[in-house]
Amino acid sequence: MRIWVTRTEPGATRLGHALRATGHDAWVRPVLRVEPIPWPAPEGAFDLTVFLSEHAVHGALANGWRRTAALAIGPATQAALNGHGVVARVPDSASSEGIAAHLGDTPPSNILLATGAGGRDALPAMLEARGATVVPWRLYRRLPVRDPLPAGLDIDAIVAGSAGGLRVAADLWFASGRGGTVPLIVPSARVAEAGRGLGFTRILVGPGAGAHGIVATIGGMANEKRAP
Repeated sequence: MRIWVTRTEPGATRLGHALRATGHDAWVRPVLRVEPIPWPAPEGAFDLTVFLSEHAVHGALANGWRRTAALAIGPATQAALNGHGVVARVPDSASSEGIAAHLGDTPPSNILLATGAGGRDALPAMLEARGATVVPWRLYRRLPVRDPLPAGLDIDAIVAGSAGGLRVAADLWFASGRGGTVPLIVPSARVAEAGRGLGFTRILVGPGAGAHGIVATIGGMANEKRAP
């Protein structure tokens, strides 16, 4: 299978390697690029810093993060922190909802949220409803990459990492004359809902954005297609 990996780097290349290792043809063509935003660390004392991506880790370290207890949204973000000597916990589910569940009904009082511009604002609302003060620290922005898809390129499935990236990928996909029946692999029900709204009709929801879960989801799809 030839699979279009649309997610941002460095995750796109890691996923491409994982797909090739299992016999797939990965076409790594991100539809978003990440641009850092210089923003000094917010003033004040924080009980916890929540990191919503690897990009947030690199941005925080480059902008003078005063180290606190750390919570990473998923294993790749955790690994980025570990690489700088920071021990970080991860929730069971790599999502805003997973973070909120991990912190429970009484989260730390003062939370620094290391994130990107233009993302979801659901997590601050969840935590503030439980009594926390959440200070967003927006350390990067995602910019669309709208290179047209090559004519004649056969693609058997698409992997999307976020609703924002999926919107760009959908524009490119449908502008090339391709249809919505291509299998679309997404990390969450929220991104699946966005995919349905954009016109995709065969959507598979994996267990988060990690390479292992995506490879397993695609493997199950391939087995399903081979079944009599």
